[in-house]
Amino acid sequence: MKIVFLGGAGQRSSNCLEALIETKKNVRAVVLGKERRKNLDVSKIKSLGAGNKIPVVDDLSLNSAKGLDYVKQIKPDLIILCNYNPLLGDGFLAEFKDKVINLHGGKLPEYRGAYPRNWAIANGEKSGCCSIVKVNPDEFVDAGEVIAERPYTILDHETIKEVIEKDASVYPGLLIETIEKIEKEGKITGRLQEKGTYWHRRTKVDKLIKWNAMTSEQIRNLVRSETHPYEGAWTVYFPSGSEMEKEELEIKLFRVERTEGQNYKGIPGRIIKFPSKEPIVVCKEGSLEIKEIADENGKSLPTSFLKNNSYFIDSF
Repeated sequence: MKIVFLGGAGQRSSNCLEALIETKKNVRAVVLGKERRKNLDVSKIKSLGAGNKIPVVDDLSLNSAKGLDYVKQIKPDLIILCNYNPLLGDGFLAEFKDKVINLHGGKLPEYRGAYPRNWAIANGEKSGCCSIVKVNPDEFVDAGEVIAERPYTILDHETIKEVIEKDASVYPGLLIETIEKIEKEGKITGRLQEKGTYWHRRTKVDKLIKWNAMTSEQIRNLVRSETHPYEGAWTVYFPSGSEMEKEELEIKLFRVERTEGQNYKGIPGRIIKFPSKEPIVVCKEGSLEIKEIADENGKSLPTSFLKNNSYFIDSF
């Protein structure tokens, strides 16, 4: 079975390509996507390709005539989408109908769309799912038949970093099992999806902490969903009464914890400080201890930067 691997930056993509090589699957080419999240690279994928004499093509649009011709010349039996951007057009998918599968990092049909792992954590889900779906023309990339799926637990303290690592450890084995099933059956089969829920792409506004509208648990989940390696949930800091002349600043929150054994009340967003303790912020319901912060550029700040009786507010 001739395979074309459409990969991108991230641990899942490199782990899956490595598994394909280790199990001696016939990978004829790797094509890397053009859109990549900041601070992620594809050096491991390129190294795997070079070390195993697999062509690795960088920045070739498969929605162009040149890209389509490149894949047609290989005559693949299977095309694997793994962290690949941008979306493939209907022309490409029609040309390779019944040959394209996608590794989607969310439970289906509940978590179609972008950033399913982040959304799941932000929503307080206790489990996630690695899914593999058939990609059909004229459908969303994650709306086709579900070929394979494997759930995993999201523990209460785990962040997006741990969930990414779980995802990356589950997918290689699941992908190999799926390919062997396709080889045995001679076609791609799976369960049809019911009407599902589509989650939009997350932008900066979706990461804004709304102190007057969100409970402490909702804020904690948002911070867990956007911490490293992402850019963090953010808020506006109003250092009332400080030498900074009430200048408003953007602050990123990377780690907060519940205030166990003691609840603090007052105006949502008010920061309270006690000697030898981390700052505490009052929420609409409950309160949180602030453990890790950074400035708007992501440069780490000590939590002592936050002043007693200062405020986080919802917007500039």
